[in-house]
Amino acid sequence: MKISLTAKRQGGVVKFLLSTLLLLALLGAAAASVGLTFFLREVSSQLPTTEEILSKQPSQASTILDRNGRVIAKLYEEDRTIVPLDRVSPWFIKAVLAAEDSEFYEHQGLSLSGIVRAVLVDLLHKKARQGGSTITQQLARNMFLSHEKKLSRKIKEAVLSLRLERVYTKDQILEMYVNTIYMGHGTYGIGSAAQVYFGKSPSDLTLSEASALAGLIAAPEYYSPLKNPSASKVRQRYVLNRMLELGWITAEQHKAAESTPLRLIGRRSPAKFQQEAPYFVSYILFKNLLPTYGTGTIYRGGLTIQTTLDLDIQRLAEKAFAHLKTEGALVALNPDTGEILAMVGGHNFDKSKFNRAVQAFRQPGSAFKPIVYATAMEAGYRPVDHLLDRPPLLP
Repeated sequence: MKISLTAKRQGGVVKFLLSTLLLLALLGAAAASVGLTFFLREVSSQLPTTEEILSKQPSQASTILDRNGRVIAKLYEEDRTIVPLDRVSPWFIKAVLAAEDSEFYEHQGLSLSGIVRAVLVDLLHKKARQGGSTITQQLARNMFLSHEKKLSRKIKEAVLSLRLERVYTKDQILEMYVNTIYMGHGTYGIGSAAQVYFGKSPSDLTLSEASALAGLIAAPEYYSPLKNPSASKVRQRYVLNRMLELGWITAEQHKAAESTPLRLIGRRSPAKFQQEAPYFVSYILFKNLLPTYGTGTIYRGGLTIQTTLDLDIQRLAEKAFAHLKTEGALVALNPDTGEILAMVGGHNFDKSKFNRAVQAFRQPGSAFKPIVYATAMEAGYRPVDHLLDRPPLLP
């Protein structure tokens, strides 16, 4: 009988302990839930609103054209030209999805499988080797956040990704992504990258070119085919292998793309503006553009600026100056309209920004002759008339 009572008491104690633990667990979960709710509310208050998200526009390069529509210069803080998604090569779209987020059209901004996969890879290598960010998360980070490696930033990134998925369609998110990503050598987005690396429109990219450019996204400067061809080839092979695994290309297409040499056109050094006719560009920039539109609009507004310059005449003028041993200046005008067709302000703009055509003070000299001759002709004189060079006779 005593044994039975002891067993009952022990059973009661166990039940009491289990009940207590369960209650504590529920209270802990409730407290954690409340804490998480307040934390997320605080994080959300620090993020842009829906209106701010919708109004956010990436900066674009402004383009200066000559009288025939040819590009003279690009002015920018970020060398970017926005391109609609339907004007981007399907090969590039597939390559980006294969390399960065093959489940993009299936998730709602976050990929649990991607996160788990990244954690396992990082644990296996005992360091950060693979990111679990979706394309939406990358876009949220690039447009609204920093790249600091903090848990708070990752949480903000996740919250923003969910918001972006509610505000935009998948195609809109993908279009913004391919136009905002950094592509190395000072270029942003596929529009500028296609021109810089291959000198062509994004719609004309081949599978070989598209896979190489998609491979840049993970580490643009390291995987640049201009700086590190061997690393670029390894990354391109990875992208092509992913496309093959997903069934988006055939084995024949994979082999052909991997064996096709890339025809790169190179890259000029990044600068505030990259151009021909530098003295002319500087002249209109400080005399007309900046005073009228302001720095923000000029360097971030994506303007198209039509000018009177003729690049053919400009190149001939610069060629003529290349043989001069001394400094000089030249301005070629259309005599009927006064439009500037060419302007050279010195031998080398990189060495001297001083524009001798418009900034140098000089004696007028023979510059007065056309004014004198025009006045004489308006008074009835002919070009063949002779006048005696003497003081005028007094009446």
